[in-house]
Amino acid sequence: MQKHLIFLHIFILLSSVSNVHAGIQSHESLKNTVASFLQSETKDTKDSEITVQDFDRRLRLHQCSTPLQAFWPLGNKRFGNTTVGVRCTGDKPWKVYVGAHIHIYKSVWVSNIGLNRNQVLDLASISKEKRDITRLTGGYLLSDTPIQGMQIKRNIPANQVLTNTMLDSQKMIKRGERITIVSRAGGIEVRATGVALSDGSKGERIRVKNTSSKREIEAYVSGKHLVLVTL
Repeated sequence: MQKHLIFLHIFILLSSVSNVHAGIQSHESLKNTVASFLQSETKDTKDSEITVQDFDRRLRLHQCSTPLQAFWPLGNKRFGNTTVGVRCTGDKPWKVYVGAHIHIYKSVWVSNIGLNRNQVLDLASISKEKRDITRLTGGYLLSDTPIQGMQIKRNIPANQVLTNTMLDSQKMIKRGERITIVSRAGGIEVRATGVALSDGSKGERIRVKNTSSKREIEAYVSGKHLVLVTL
């Protein structure tokens, strides 16, 4: 008789636990709703990956009597660390916000070796690698950006993602160098010898000094040791 009472007590206890969980929305269903929503939102984004954060075990929501609805909170960003809302519009409505991360992988330029200040880039010193650009808060250069021949502004360690702020156009003229000044007016071209008063990359405007007239003028760098003045 006592054994029957013990078994009956265990049966009632398990039934109660089962009924409690039956009325609670599973965390897995919430994660699946968010994952499906984000997959739909990023279907046109190549090489993307979605991570949905785990829930606090203490979170207990009533089992929704209607299909769950995922939505973007107002003003929320749609890549990197983000938040997705999930709502229940059933008999006992509720709303919860779920953390997620949308990873986007793109091919970017990375240094193969340590690079020194003023070093000119060649293809042996850089390579293309796929990286999660949502993690590259300091910036990056896509691998279709032409950077061969550009100059390093500061020392860069190996395996470093390259950015615009690290590179500069190669200096074609250095301060104090002898240069050729080409002046053009209509169809007439006049050449003179001068001295550069500052460094310059192609297309930059720098000050130069005509060694014959001693006159200082501004000119555009058009090539190695060559500046152009348009009159």
